[in-house]
Amino acid sequence: EAAESEPYVEGPIYDSIPQIREKVGAFCAREDINASAFCRILGLQTYKFAGWKFTEMAYHFFERLRLAEEQPKSEERVKNERRMTPQECADKGMLMIKSKADAIMARLEAAESEPYVEGPIYDSIPQIREKVGAFCAREDINASAFCRILGLQTYKFAGWKFTEMAYHFFERLRLAEEQPKSEERVKNERRMTPQECADKGMLMIKSKADAIMARLEAAESEP
Repeated sequence: EAAESEPYVEGPIYDSIPQIREKVGAFCAREDINASAFCRILGLQTYKFAGWKFTEMAYHFFERLRLAEEQPKSEERVKNERRMTPQECADKGMLMIKSKADAIMARLEAAESEPYVEGPIYDSIPQIREKVGAFCAREDINASAFCRILGLQTYKFAGWKFTEMAYHFFERLRLAEEQPKSEERVKNERRMTPQECADKGMLMIKSKADAIMARLEAAESEP
């Protein structure tokens, strides 16, 4: 407060959640305090050290500190300002998530040479989950951001609809990037018909169940 030449006025939030977390860690190390003490600086109780409210308050604390110490904006902050409007920052408190989702979809659409046509689903549920995890790690996004890429709300990150949409997203991405089918995908195509894939949205479950029963019946027929 002593360093401030004028009252701080809250503006749009231009930092991503990881950037704010990094600032919290660096500040706590610099001042030799823990997370609980930092929460008290913000006027929060320790148990509230989570969620959007904390993120919002932490951002404005660091922005207020930057202005008081007459520090320049970081290079990353300037980039964030260029790629987002204040409204995009404000909408639902999503910070950079919306921007990243839009950027990923823009990249995908730019790479496509022709419209994607949905076909049968040949990946198993574990295979799709594995792809989601690898993609989120590659793009440095979380599950919520991935849902928004698919056009789903975070709370819908489950069930058949998500699985179906995720499969077609990755197939669309594979074609756009001109990647070959994986060895596992080729095996799945050989052992399943498109109808088996489509029936009740069971993906590989029906095929696996049939294979287990066929093995059992074959074993029972032996003397």
